[in-house]
Amino acid sequence: MGIVRNPANTMRRGRVGETTYYISGGQQIARQALNGSNYGTSARRSQTQQSRRVLWSNLVNFYKVSSGWMPKAFESKKRSQSDYNKFMSVNIGTATVALTKAEAAAGACIAAGYIVSQGSLPSIEVTATASAWYTNLKLGSLTIDDNTTVQQFALALVNNNGHCRIGQQLSFVSYQQSVDALGTPRLICRCYEVTLSDMNEDPLRDYLPEFCSQNLLGCLGTSDYISIGGFAYILSEQANNGLLVSTQQLVLNNDALIAQYTTESQHELAIASYGVDAEVILSPVSTNAQSAEAQPMYIARIKIANTSYNSGDYYGPMSGATTKAVEISLSSSKLDGVSSVSFIAENGTMAQQPSVTRDGNVIRLTAPTISTTSPLARVTVTLSDSRVVSISFKTSESIDGDL
Repeated sequence: MGIVRNPANTMRRGRVGETTYYISGGQQIARQALNGSNYGTSARRSQTQQSRRVLWSNLVNFYKVSSGWMPKAFESKKRSQSDYNKFMSVNIGTATVALTKAEAAAGACIAAGYIVSQGSLPSIEVTATASAWYTNLKLGSLTIDDNTTVQQFALALVNNNGHCRIGQQLSFVSYQQSVDALGTPRLICRCYEVTLSDMNEDPLRDYLPEFCSQNLLGCLGTSDYISIGGFAYILSEQANNGLLVSTQQLVLNNDALIAQYTTESQHELAIASYGVDAEVILSPVSTNAQSAEAQPMYIARIKIANTSYNSGDYYGPMSGATTKAVEISLSSSKLDGVSSVSFIAENGTMAQQPSVTRDGNVIRLTAPTISTTSPLARVTVTLSDSRVVSISFKTSESIDGDL
């Protein structure tokens, strides 16, 4: 959407159709719009983009499950920002659950360690025991049963916790994880809440179920039969400048499912399900660094009787016993071994087992003394992995065109 800031000024900022408008140096600039989404024929799907995008789906589906209670959960949300956008921006940097295109379309969702509220009230800390969890909200000697009232519960919290006040609300958000008959992970959410009141004599169990309102080690905690999935206790308070909330991260007990959907293989499977564009190296919109291809291994030169010769040089007839030395320049330092070096002359081949020395990426092969009266045509080195590299010589001093 292009926005005209001033009706008297037709300068535009934003996207209209396939064109993006912006202002630079006081001038209106228009360029072809780039589709940064994962949808449509013009969408770009680089490896880097897809690696991030496959983490969005679980966040999106998690927000859908949470949308009923999540409004106002992010105290610092800008007026122009939606709850959804704030939730995504807070959590995308640490998201690890990857869903394939089909899983995302089917509504798959896994409870993960997302930030579900963010604000200025003190966070409620949660500690795990062998089979339950307890918070840092102290209850003193309060016994919680079916007869405990909201008034008794509220006074216990206020009297034992300096940051708790009458009028605040305590919420418990429960996410219940399951896997359906088709193997798709499912998530449902329930939110329970109670306002701390010194006048309300209703049973506390009318507001907070037994599984989230136990006195555990003198603190508010859960029972030992809490649902598989995740949960969060959240403290909130209405103030003159708006709703204040505590910052809370989901507490999880679905480790097996999280482990299944955060592996590298699952991540690669998710990326493959959406497809990846082949990057154009020279394109200014390419996002992936191109990995350099390994250079081929080759013989850079051969040194014979302390004289160096390059490929294509002439090396005349050999006479007498002469020490032959070969230098090989490698594209990498990986070399398992050398099997043999062969001096191939016009009158035959002399294969030798050379001595091998290494100097960085240069391998020097020194062959035993050999004798031949025939011009040398080629030197071939066979490596232990059966690769063969060679250097060729002219067998005549004649140069092309000079004969």
